[in-house]
Amino acid sequence: MSVQYHLGSAKYPKTIKEKIQSHTSIFLQDGMNIDWVEETMGGFTFLNLIVEENTSEPRNSGVLFQRCNEKLAQILTKLVIDNLEHKLVYNIIKNHYYYFNRDERKEVLLRALQMLGNTAQETEVRLRIEDVSAQIEKYLDQNKEINMEGFINFRLKDYQRVLTDVIDKAVDDYLMEKEYDEFIQLLQYFVDIQDPRIDTVNVLLKNDGVFELFDGKNDPIDNDYLEGFILEMTDNEINYEDLLISALITIAPRKVILHNSIGPNTYDAIRTIKKVFGKRAEECPGCQVCRDKGQRNR
Repeated sequence: MSVQYHLGSAKYPKTIKEKIQSHTSIFLQDGMNIDWVEETMGGFTFLNLIVEENTSEPRNSGVLFQRCNEKLAQILTKLVIDNLEHKLVYNIIKNHYYYFNRDERKEVLLRALQMLGNTAQETEVRLRIEDVSAQIEKYLDQNKEINMEGFINFRLKDYQRVLTDVIDKAVDDYLMEKEYDEFIQLLQYFVDIQDPRIDTVNVLLKNDGVFELFDGKNDPIDNDYLEGFILEMTDNEINYEDLLISALITIAPRKVILHNSIGPNTYDAIRTIKKVFGKRAEECPGCQVCRDKGQRNR
């Protein structure tokens, strides 16, 4: 007993054939042989697949059809996810974000593919694969002819919506980072045109939401430059990072030393200070200021 399928494609015939050739073991392991005849008609290439049983105890037709559908759906799912997904993502980017230039589209593509392949999001990846597989198997239950481009465009709408959501997230991240980089360039400009008003500023950062500024002699920097700022990192009242950067730009030190810089609440501030001040900024590996003043302010 045999089961026949007809796979047609205008864009991906070579990729489809290579995928089936490299995964014939999926059928062989379940006691089935697979062969095909290739033909071209009207710009489409068709692979006419023939799956035959190779077991001493033949299965009934219903079981055989189900097993064939499962195996072919498994291969076509791998085709979509492994070989075609990046092409689909790029096409969505090109259509939805046509006003992006080539480099911007490439950057969004890389970010989106990284998100889609993020092993830390194993559940999302598994659900995406399961959805594609279920749609293919459902279609094969009723049809033995499948046009891959048409199937992807009209039968995998939910899958394409998932891709679109990921792309939109990638675009948001890209634009935020682009705005951040432009902001950093502006701050760097302000730093470059300022005359240094002090040689060294020690920035003491605390995970409990406090930071303080001290000069090179470890005396608090207050009225002369900052009108007595000892700043609380309270989200409801103030953006501590913006205010700290503004304070450092106002002081325009030749050197910024960052103390107690390891901690979840200090990462963004440290990153921004390093980008703005470049070689002027350095992290203290641990000193008396970190120990004495850090301990006092816990």
